[in-house]
Amino acid sequence: MRLVLSFLLLGLSVTTHADTAQDAVKPAGEKAEQVVQGRLRIPPPSLGISAQKPDQMLAAQLPNLPAGMGFLVTEVEEGGPAARAGIQVHDVIWKLGDQLLVNQAQMAALLRLRQPGDKVEISGFRSGKSQRFMVQLGMPKLRLSGVLAQG
Repeated sequence: MRLVLSFLLLGLSVTTHADTAQDAVKPAGEKAEQVVQGRLRIPPPSLGISAQKPDQMLAAQLPNLPAGMGFLVTEVEEGGPAARAGIQVHDVIWKLGDQLLVNQAQMAALLRLRQPGDKVEISGFRSGKSQRFMVQLGMPKLRLSGVLAQG
């Protein structure tokens, strides 16, 4: 009886793993199809920064910053595209090419129009003075199982 039960459990285990493997492959194929059809979003090329909207006090110190525009750089990836271009923490960036930066979704959309390796001009301020940076975009950042990975 134990022998029969062991074989049944082994068979169930093998079947379960085979089904799981097929299921794991199937979604990857479906995702590839979604990418081809434009339904799955690909991360934009990387600037290598983290940024947030500037608060009112900071914006008030930059009279040439259009109201509601721009981002305060809070982190710069060491050796990343922005760092190589000279962008630093506490810089305020407000323009990508000729486009004013309104919000993160718009900035991501502007970056999606570009390819890794493309050069873009970023306009900003450092210590109240106007700055321009030529950034060569990097590969997109991908999140895998909650871990940030270079794509």
